[in-house]
Amino acid sequence: MRANVSSRGDPLFSGDGYLLLDTHRVAADDLRLDNAAALLAGLENPSLEGVAAQVAALRRRLDPPELEPLKVLMLLWAQRVARRQLNLDLGIEDMAEVDRLHESGELEVRFSKRALAEQEKYRAEGREQGIAAGRGLLLRQAARKFGVETSERLGNLLSRIDDPENLAEVGDRIIECTSSDELIARVGEIAEPGS
Repeated sequence: MRANVSSRGDPLFSGDGYLLLDTHRVAADDLRLDNAAALLAGLENPSLEGVAAQVAALRRRLDPPELEPLKVLMLLWAQRVARRQLNLDLGIEDMAEVDRLHESGELEVRFSKRALAEQEKYRAEGREQGIAAGRGLLLRQAARKFGVETSERLGNLLSRIDDPENLAEVGDRIIECTSSDELIARVGEIAEPGS
């Protein structure tokens, strides 16, 4: 990000009239909520937990009427960064919506709810990936101990198990069982309890 600064004969401001800010090296703890440049840098490195406070603080800094054009640009920019960095849709269509949410005190609440929904989505995706990886490992272990045919039969049963604890029990059964028929029967009890 480049900030335009005026040339004052000071060595710090000599050159092309710009000051380079390395926004990727700004830590969340370095941000001051009363400094617009720090807030903008913080939005370049957003976190789901902190984006609401950063947007609200930036919104307050841009409150004066003469900064209205800048507020509109910042909204567009913040939405693009949130999509790119967090895969998060802020769900705000225009500055009037931001103003309404800001005035009613709902801005932080709205971002918090969206952030929680995104976190839950990532947790669910991670859980599904973990379950799929666990199933794959169990199938590999069964194939090594009992053969490919048993592994294929086990795959049908594992597709009905989505609880990590139950998958761990299947791992125990692979170790404990001495035949493929015993394994399939015992895993069947886990996959279809009460049958």
